[in-house]
Amino acid sequence: MIRYLYRTIRHGKPRLLDKPRVGCWVDVLAPNPKELEELTTKLKLDPGMLTDALDPYEVPRIEKEGSALYIFVRVPCVIKGWETTTPILFVLSETFFVTIAQIETGISQQLETDPSFCTSQKNKCFILFMSYVLHRYQHAITQIGKKANAMLAQIETVGNKEVIQLVQNEQVINEFLSAIIPIHESLQRFMNGKLINLFKDDIELLEDVYLTSGQLIALAKNQLMLLRNSRDAYSTIMTNNLNSVVKLFTALTVVLTLPTIVFSFYGMNVHLPLAEHPLAFIAILLGTVLALIGMLLYLFKRDWI
Repeated sequence: MIRYLYRTIRHGKPRLLDKPRVGCWVDVLAPNPKELEELTTKLKLDPGMLTDALDPYEVPRIEKEGSALYIFVRVPCVIKGWETTTPILFVLSETFFVTIAQIETGISQQLETDPSFCTSQKNKCFILFMSYVLHRYQHAITQIGKKANAMLAQIETVGNKEVIQLVQNEQVINEFLSAIIPIHESLQRFMNGKLINLFKDDIELLEDVYLTSGQLIALAKNQLMLLRNSRDAYSTIMTNNLNSVVKLFTALTVVLTLPTIVFSFYGMNVHLPLAEHPLAFIAILLGTVLALIGMLLYLFKRDWI
């Protein structure tokens, strides 16, 4: 699907155009081969870059082909209930601002409602878009942190499900970090003014977004450390619980070994002490019970059970 949107400072809402014009925003979602050919012929875009934008494993990077700047970033999304990232290609040409994505993320709709959004200011559009992307990352990382804190509040009821959840969240944060760090580095290159020309207002906005990306990296690393510490704490608790169970069963085995030996000994078909005594059974049973009590008291004193 291809949408041609146009909005100037004088227009209140973006207008949907039938064909591209200078200063419009070309919003592309899951394009088919025919639409890719249209983008290549009408907008003079590099077909190889367009194909890379549809690769779900495409890595963030910046490429320049002719007068157009191709910027690949990864944005957070949810696929089949699993938090992950998907690539989006931004194209800053002399006449158009283009975004190409394979999966709907909802960020384009946010950009449309931004009062400062103006399609003719393509560099500012890109900066605003990156601001929404970073805000999406911040929300996702914060939610993961809240879930981790909720688990820590119930750390005594640890189970395999909680440990698996922590490992999955740790993997998500690592994936987020691998996407946010290149964004931060790309914004730093834009700050140098070597890639695009910026107005004064755009520079201030870019500085805010750049600082946000740096803070987001620090937040992600802190959350990652929290998840690792939580996972280690869960692992330690599970190990201690297992040791307690093993120690208990070992102590019970030792305790039950004594009567087993005594009764096995007196079960032999040979002449034994007290064999002819009428109270032999009571004496043996009483002696065994007293020995068990003594052994239990010793184990309790040593804190083995």
